[in-house]
Amino acid sequence: MDEIEPQQNQGLLSTLRNMPDYQRRRVALVFFAGVAVIVGITFLFGGFGGGDEEKSRGLVTLHMWNVFDPSDVWHPVIREFEEKNPNVRIVYTQKPAEDYRADLTEALADGAGPDIYAIHNTWLPIEINRLISFNDADSAATSVKMNELLLRFPEVVQTDFVRNGELYALPISIDTIALYYNIDLLNSESILEPPSTWDELAQDVRILRKFDPSGNIVLAGAALGAGANINRNSDIISALMMQYGARMNNAQGDGVMFSQSVSKEGIISFPGQDALSFYTSFANSSSANYTWDLSQDDSVNAFTQGRAAMMLNYSFARPIIARDNPELRFGVAPLPQKAGELVKINYANYWGLGVSEQSAVADIAWRFINFLAEEDNAKIYFEQTDKPPALKSLIDDFQRDEELAVFANQILTAKSWITGDASAAEKILTDMVDNAVRGAQTIPDAINRAANDINQILSEL
Repeated sequence: MDEIEPQQNQGLLSTLRNMPDYQRRRVALVFFAGVAVIVGITFLFGGFGGGDEEKSRGLVTLHMWNVFDPSDVWHPVIREFEEKNPNVRIVYTQKPAEDYRADLTEALADGAGPDIYAIHNTWLPIEINRLISFNDADSAATSVKMNELLLRFPEVVQTDFVRNGELYALPISIDTIALYYNIDLLNSESILEPPSTWDELAQDVRILRKFDPSGNIVLAGAALGAGANINRNSDIISALMMQYGARMNNAQGDGVMFSQSVSKEGIISFPGQDALSFYTSFANSSSANYTWDLSQDDSVNAFTQGRAAMMLNYSFARPIIARDNPELRFGVAPLPQKAGELVKINYANYWGLGVSEQSAVADIAWRFINFLAEEDNAKIYFEQTDKPPALKSLIDDFQRDEELAVFANQILTAKSWITGDASAAEKILTDMVDNAVRGAQTIPDAINRAANDINQILSEL
């Protein structure tokens, strides 16, 4: 075969040489036209590089699932990315929060899940096997190393989204708990500034609260102390435990320690128990801090309708309050801290974007997430929404809005912990609080039961 092909080629060349000029021109014209068609088709359907089926067609489609943000919030920054990457199209889908994990699990099981999807900052232990890390993705288009990328974000991002030296997700916004207060109610009692410590908050509660002649709560000094009727109660008690000095997880992150004793300067204490005892004192009728009980309305509703002078919540409560009671004058102050402590501890609640390990275009998906981690591109997103940033470099940009500045300024000191299954852990902590409030369990029994239940979850992962 190797000897025949050159002879065939020589015969073809002879034939061409012996043709009249006009025939040679026709052959040449047909030849070059054919080459042009082949080249055009090649570029149209993906170039010469090959790769997977979707890349070979030229146009790459990334499917992205998110929670809470409507599509119009994301369209401008997606459009900016698509203009810089003309072979990429991003299809954005907002999913209902209540069905999100179920829908995601079903779609991934069917092999029809998104390329990029949102994960809560507490979900990595239960999502890690469904994600491809920044490190493992074939990210030829990504020019920054993981550590350089992480320097743009607060430390909590590394705590939440890095495992065994690999990065699995990045946020665009980080929310933190802050103190909401009713300006008119504080003014009426000559309280000049919102409390900055828990001791000050307890003092203000005693001034602000009101009871009827039968001892029923008419005005709560703060919506605080219970479980089921306090929005984000599990995050509040977690923040308190951390501020009191409890170790939430062991060094490996596969167990919890918040119920255990701590030795400091030869003194043994149970900071988790102390935090729970202080928190539930606001719903304990025999406590000097009593201002709330299990019969009260949801904390956000109570604050919005003027039946609670203060509450703790995230920035997402701002538009809810403004919508439901436009006449309410309220302010936002930093989360109270433990008196005498120099190091502030705040609490984070946020979502990151990760890439499914099923994605055939994981490198491009991570390129988009990396694109969002650039300051100018993140600003496009924040022009459409009223949320605090995740990038440290953007904190100064949020100082013009006094309320939003509170949340932005807290991200540098924000903490979180590994719960295994966030929804299950929230219920466990809510039950811990309410069982202690009802007297169904002592403080030590309630916290030990909660720790054991969460350890059981972590052991099954």
